[in-house]
Amino acid sequence: MASDTVRIKVAPMILPWDGDTVQTVYATTHFPATVTNIPNLIRIDPGSGARWAQDFVKFTKVQFAVTGVVDVVADLMSTAPPPGAFPANLCPATGSVRRIEWNVGGDGGNIMITPPLPDAPYGKAIVGDKLPLAVDTLIAQGVQTNAITNLPTRWLSVGHVDEVIMFIDTNTVLVADPWTAANIMHTAITNGNGSNTLWEGLGDYSNPFTTTTYWEATVAVTVGGMYKTNSLPAPGLAATTNDVTLTFLTNTFTTGDYLRVDDEVVRVEIVATNDVTVSRQWAQTTATNHCTGTVIYALSQLLCCNLPIGAPCAQTNIAHVTNNLTTALGGYAVNYVKLPVLFNTNAALAFYANSANVVNCLVHPGHGIFMQDTGSTEFNTYVSNSVPGVIWLRDTWDVYHVNGGEIHCGTTTRRTIDLATPWWQRIPNWK
Repeated sequence: MASDTVRIKVAPMILPWDGDTVQTVYATTHFPATVTNIPNLIRIDPGSGARWAQDFVKFTKVQFAVTGVVDVVADLMSTAPPPGAFPANLCPATGSVRRIEWNVGGDGGNIMITPPLPDAPYGKAIVGDKLPLAVDTLIAQGVQTNAITNLPTRWLSVGHVDEVIMFIDTNTVLVADPWTAANIMHTAITNGNGSNTLWEGLGDYSNPFTTTTYWEATVAVTVGGMYKTNSLPAPGLAATTNDVTLTFLTNTFTTGDYLRVDDEVVRVEIVATNDVTVSRQWAQTTATNHCTGTVIYALSQLLCCNLPIGAPCAQTNIAHVTNNLTTALGGYAVNYVKLPVLFNTNAALAFYANSANVVNCLVHPGHGIFMQDTGSTEFNTYVSNSVPGVIWLRDTWDVYHVNGGEIHCGTTTRRTIDLATPWWQRIPNWK
């Protein structure tokens, strides 16, 4: 019997990033049969009803010096039996794929990999701080090192990073942006198109498909149900940071209302019949000149919890995510593409996507980027103009929006990884 202490370290599992080439896309049979335009899509019976392929399993590669590269599917729940028998059903459909247990509570949407970086040839792991169970394993493997773990996701109801950001190529990150959504609807309202519509999901999911107008989403209403909107009286508003009193012909605003006029948000401080005193530069906007007759309206409660007006606030929390990611990436520059997404809060004041979360998408290099239809012509046009290769999925709303996730959540993807040079040669100091 030898008395020497022997330490054995297994070859690491290497996770692909979302821009790697797709081999196969997997979804449960909840994924609508009408969706036929995703190449290499296989539907797997979810057994007990689990929808969330991304959260339950992730495909990885393991490379050995003798046997070469092995495909591995990681069961992210590791309970007995696996939730929905998803991993058990998955493995026979993929051929010679090994199955391992990696219990991170079924939070695969909270595990993201960056593109290859100068100091991380296989990318760095990104894990939101609300559900960080994956961190220790990823760091211990010594390949996708220096994990980015300080992205704040505790404000989200689910808490996954794929609700807020998504790498779509080596230097481009999609980011959910309530200001963009608010600006699109504001432009439509001021142009007389406030009756245009978008789709939204309700917090209690009691109605899986709701069409709302831009007026309803954007403008507060009086006790009598009238929209709180008006025209800016003479002499307009000057570019001053001082409080200003406006005298309307008739007044619908009340103390505490946040009003939007052009690109500035002001707050109602005092109301005396038709005299309304407002303070300037709310929601991180700047005091500018506003002309007589300009549309001015009170922001809905939905927009007040999205824009940087008070707490809780989706926009401010998202800024913390992108700021922390930028800092963690150091000199590696990325372009943040802001896409229109509105959030709402549940009873615990935790946020979920209220409009279609187009950031939560399936990246399929060479074929396109598959996104949830928003139900808004203006939203869809803006996204298509901002992100080349968008393909809209129009029949997935009921299952993959109002149940707490979108297209990325509903799929998991087997991708290639460049292992032409073995990882132990690209990472010579691996221990």
